[in-house]
Amino acid sequence: MYQNNYKITDDGFGIHTFELTIPSITRKEFERISNNAEKKYACNNGNRICIYSRQKGIRIYLNHTDLNFYNIKVIVAPRQLIDCDAEAVSIFRESDDIDLLEEMLNDVFETHLGKEYTVDSFSLSRVDLCVNIMLSEAFSAERYVKLIKRSMIYNDNAEIITFPEDVPEASEKNKHSFRINTGCTTFTAYDKYFQLEDIGENYEAVSESLLRLELAINRDMLREIRNVYSRDVGNIEMIGYMTFTSGTWFEEYIKKHFLPGDYHYLSNMKTAIERSMLSTKLKNRMLEYSDIQWGKRSFTAVQNEILKQLGSDYKMKKMFNAFKCLDVYPISLAYRDKHGEKAVPGLYKIFKL
Repeated sequence: MYQNNYKITDDGFGIHTFELTIPSITRKEFERISNNAEKKYACNNGNRICIYSRQKGIRIYLNHTDLNFYNIKVIVAPRQLIDCDAEAVSIFRESDDIDLLEEMLNDVFETHLGKEYTVDSFSLSRVDLCVNIMLSEAFSAERYVKLIKRSMIYNDNAEIITFPEDVPEASEKNKHSFRINTGCTTFTAYDKYFQLEDIGENYEAVSESLLRLELAINRDMLREIRNVYSRDVGNIEMIGYMTFTSGTWFEEYIKKHFLPGDYHYLSNMKTAIERSMLSTKLKNRMLEYSDIQWGKRSFTAVQNEILKQLGSDYKMKKMFNAFKCLDVYPISLAYRDKHGEKAVPGLYKIFKL
């Protein structure tokens, strides 16, 4: 089993799930499909019906809203669909058979919905890009989730999404995951093994700990991509394109929302500053900043505080560039983090940016 500090799994980057929707069908069509379904489960007083397929990796939902609108939503885990032996942590890669994916989707739709339904009968409404990072016990996924939560850069329009209190063990689940909506993209970092154990899924561990990062690309962004790429491109071609570019999506997102550098304890951060060849004035500014950031829960709160003191974006950017030169992330490890004195590599190092 892998026991070193960190490594992206051999799957690399790809797609975890994607969502297909038909925003409107008639009541007659809703009832026809529902009545013909052999294996189904109704919930919300029959307003939502889940149709189960023989194949793994696909769920079909018939939805009836209170305003008497009817629609179909399909959630696909493509790697599980084309490979019944795929592990729970597997993702759909560029090397996987996308023609087989299309063939199997069309077969499922014909079987459960009718001959008139194909993959291009639907709108591609969401794509979840994914990468798995193998970690050791000392560099655990839970530890990285905390660091990501504290060190991510986002504006006031971003929305942090947590498990509500009425969800069983919500506080424990929130401790092992971090999700934030930053516009047309939702970023999630979570402890994959914790999640699989929580839902009772069998899996074969590939490392002592596994961090999963996901980027959910929503309908509006997919529409923009389609318009640039080609208005007439089919859904399977879009899936192929998103799989091919998944690594670039993560690289660009990390560059936008994180800074370079490794994470250090506060004392080690200060030592690196004091031993540097920077000017005395800049050193003093960075040391003062180090004390300020230590008591804040988010990088946004740190930025707001330091900007008040420095009075200009230029001074703040100059200071962060100095941290970059020292290869020190300007957010320190928490004092409760008792994993030894060794620095924790940042996302730039993990992704080799």
